[in-house]
Amino acid sequence: MTVQQAQQAYAALPPERQARFLATMAYDITVWARESYPQLLQDTAMVVERLRAINELQHRITAHIAHLLNENPQRYPDDVFVAILFDFAGQANCESRLAEVFAELSAAYVRSMSARDGSPSKPTKPISI
Repeated sequence: MTVQQAQQAYAALPPERQARFLATMAYDITVWARESYPQLLQDTAMVVERLRAINELQHRITAHIAHLLNENPQRYPDDVFVAILFDFAGQANCESRLAEVFAELSAAYVRSMSARDGSPSKPTKPISI
C-alpha cells in the first residue's frame, strides 16, 4: 500500500472511526516495539534508535487521537498526518507493518461500501475500526 492509498483510506473515515482505528494501531505498535528490546538486538545504538522512533510514532498517534476526540480544528489534515506516520514508521523500521494496517483499513472500507450497494465483497482479514 502506498502512502497515497493509505491517506485515501484514512480520510474516508469519519473522525470517530479514525480515533478508533488509531487506538487499535497504538496498541499494535506496542507489540511491534517488543522486537527492538535489547535482548533481541545486539546493537545497543540500534535498540535506542528504534525504541526512540517507535515512541515518537506512538506519541503522534495518541496525540492525534486526543485531537480527534476533542474535535480540535488545529489538528493535522488527514493526508499530512498519514504522511507523518509513514515518516516515523520508516525511522522505527516498521513501515511495512504500518502499510499492512492501512491495507486492512482500506479493505474494510471497501467491504463496507460493497455491503451498502449490495455488491459481493471478497473476505479479507477483519479489522476493528
